[in-house]
Amino acid sequence: IALDGQAIDAIATQSFDRDAPVEVDGAFALSEAFLDALGITLPDGTLSGAAPATIRLTIPKGAPPLFALASGLQGLALRVDPLGWRKAAEAAGRLEVSGRLGPAPWVDRLEVSAPGFLAEGLIELAPGGDFVAADMSRIRAGGWFDAPVRLEARGQGLPPRVIVSGGQIDVRGAPSGGGDDAQVPMRVALDILRLTDTLAMTGVSADLVSGGGFEGQFVARVNGGTQIQGRLAPVNGRTAIRIDGDDAGSVLRDAGIFRFARGGAFEGVLTPRADGPGFDGVARIRGTRLTEQPVVISLLNAVSVVGILDQMQGPGVLFDTVETQFRILPGRIVFDRGSAVGASLGISIDGVLN
Repeated sequence: IALDGQAIDAIATQSFDRDAPVEVDGAFALSEAFLDALGITLPDGTLSGAAPATIRLTIPKGAPPLFALASGLQGLALRVDPLGWRKAAEAAGRLEVSGRLGPAPWVDRLEVSAPGFLAEGLIELAPGGDFVAADMSRIRAGGWFDAPVRLEARGQGLPPRVIVSGGQIDVRGAPSGGGDDAQVPMRVALDILRLTDTLAMTGVSADLVSGGGFEGQFVARVNGGTQIQGRLAPVNGRTAIRIDGDDAGSVLRDAGIFRFARGGAFEGVLTPRADGPGFDGVARIRGTRLTEQPVVISLLNAVSVVGILDQMQGPGVLFDTVETQFRILPGRIVFDRGSAVGASLGISIDGVLN
């Protein structure tokens, strides 16, 4: 049989019960053209090529047909540009789709699994079959993305809007670029944005644009503690992170870097390393106090009149400015250069934090 010009090798069966549905089992080549014939329209560029597939049509009397489709996906190339994921045509996978055909089509189950990718959910279609939205209860991509996602149509030729509600992203595994440089709007309410094994931003809320990296403002907490805000910006196909905080001491404590600083304004920038995983970082802190410092530092501070006046204003040694350059590498943070300068005391900083 033919469906809008798409050939299906099929066998139809019906019981002797006049009210029983007709069952049609068929084999065909799954392609973008075949889905168009079913009245299912996906975002441009999602599919290319063709793969062997099977379909079962259940045609009730006086009601729209129901369908269940399955394929091993070999021969079909897939791409999800907002996640920077692609499946080569020769790679195997699994696709299972079921729903309703007719004037008001609906896909009530979609499951796609392929190397480095898993998606489960449903697809909303407009009367006539145009793509409206995909509500995915889970998308897992490349070991770096694991979250529920909603993709919403924005019009012909435009990539869908991405809404992330929960889940986690590990920036260490995020791909360079994102398929192409198409500007994809994203609204993110993420549980965890992981930077290292021990450092993460939690409760992330952001309005972003994806295209050769992510861009936009965010609010989050450091390992579930101190609130910070900042901005993401694309750098060479990846994403740099600017971080601002009103309590530098708490930022350092919750990040697991340093426990003995109190107060101060924090500014930092993390740039993805060009020669491997991790980040190159710079940080600046203004007006923080070092508490529980070694006795020798307290004695040196106290020998100056300024230091005595400083200690009368509060415990610890006040540093007007702290600046450092560092690298976040797998398993360690390397402080290449740094200084802490106060009215009565200056300290240089370097070393490795495991």
